[in-house]
Amino acid sequence: MTARVAIGNLGGGKFGLRSTMPGYDVLTEPANSANLSFDSNWPNTVSVRQTGAVSIPWRDQAWPIYFANSGYFPIVEARPYSGNVVYDDYVRFGNRNLGTTQQPSNYYQTSLDIHVAMDNVQIQGVFDVGQAIYVVYNWPVA
Repeated sequence: MTARVAIGNLGGGKFGLRSTMPGYDVLTEPANSANLSFDSNWPNTVSVRQTGAVSIPWRDQAWPIYFANSGYFPIVEARPYSGNVVYDDYVRFGNRNLGTTQQPSNYYQTSLDIHVAMDNVQIQGVFDVGQAIYVVYNWPVA
């Protein structure tokens, strides 16, 4: 069986996490191989600035979560959660009566609105979400 993930001593004085594409052995692929899917020693991997869990107000309420101003708008991800279950950012609804129209059962709606500034993010529930986890990356929005 091919080893695809290595954690710890990667050889050549490097330590970290490395993984390969299917069919390639992580223990024999060189560090500059195009067959690597991830290497924690790559200089251009995205680093995380801040993570957390927050209570989400319902609809028109949001409070800022502050972080150091980087001079750019960072990429932010957020997902609603309940207990130990983290949900996708889109939630499927059944049939919904929207006045004169009936939405089909494949109607999807985002569950969170995320407003990003250079020094804060505001996460707001579109409906009663309750709680969310978030990640602020050290990566500017292009």
